Amino acid sequence: MTGGIASGKSHVADLLRQLGASVVDTDVISRQIMMAGSPVLARVVERWGGDLLLADGSLNRKLLGQRVFGDEGATRELNSLTHGAILAEMDRQVAAVPSPVVVAVIPLLFEVGAEKRVDEVWLVAAPVEVQVRRTVARDGLSETEARNRIERQWPVEHKRAGAQVVLENTGTTHDLDVATTRAWTEGLKRWLGRRAKNG
Repeated sequence: MTGGIASGKSHVADLLRQLGASVVDTDVISRQIMMAGSPVLARVVERWGGDLLLADGSLNRKLLGQRVFGDEGATRELNSLTHGAILAEMDRQVAAVPSPVVVAVIPLLFEVGAEKRVDEVWLVAAPVEVQVRRTVARDGLSETEARNRIERQWPVEHKRAGAQVVLENTGTTHDLDVATTRAWTEGLKRWLGRRAKNG
């Protein structure tokens, strides 16, 4: 599952867990690999400065965002430093799940070419203005900072072209829940049928 910033991915992932899905979230993994003392954090600090560290040795994420997300080249460089470790840990966690069906939440799925690692792509899509409003409210960013982060990701229309299932997050939460539940039920039929066919 993928989608832009503040598109509703976390809400959908929470609902899928309630419906019985095993979920591996690369946003959670990205925080794990950047914990105090980690080699990935050390490389980030070496590149962008020791003042990124808080008193307890953890990362000042807001400062890193201010330093990186307004610059396309810096964003690519940060991605190159982190995404190998994120995807490797994702693969490890997916392999450890006993269920034959695992939902991997990967915000930058297309940007890092990870669509080749999954059987089916789900997209949670929200209008850009909705993303901006939610990001400002949720993360305490300025509108300019929010737009910079959104613009560092693929436009949603490009992602639509590569998705097999699109969950439109343009109405109420209830609308999204109904669409997600339907998509999960239909998806299980497809996946389990495919598994039975392939033995």
